[in-house]
Amino acid sequence: RPETIELFSAQRRATHDLVIGRPMSRGYCFWLNHLDGPQGSRTMGPNAETFGHPGAGGQVGFADPTRNVAVGFTRSRLTWLPTLSVKLIDAVYERL
Repeated sequence: RPETIELFSAQRRATHDLVIGRPMSRGYCFWLNHLDGPQGSRTMGPNAETFGHPGAGGQVGFADPTRNVAVGFTRSRLTWLPTLSVKLIDAVYERL
């Protein structure tokens, strides 16, 4: 429902995360997309309205209400290099 999407994608607070060492925008239960990913890209696709969570080891799950798509990617082996998930997210958006 539009009301649920609005609730989840609204910013609740913006802070500098001491654990990961960068600014973070947080919504209700989810992280909001931000511009401090690899090469300045958004970590969960190109749209600011996206909400979800880029998980540990290259995993990611998010919903993009602008493009009406949800993406989930899990790995069998953890890595701290987000290169593969960034490439997969880019491939999804290239095909929309």
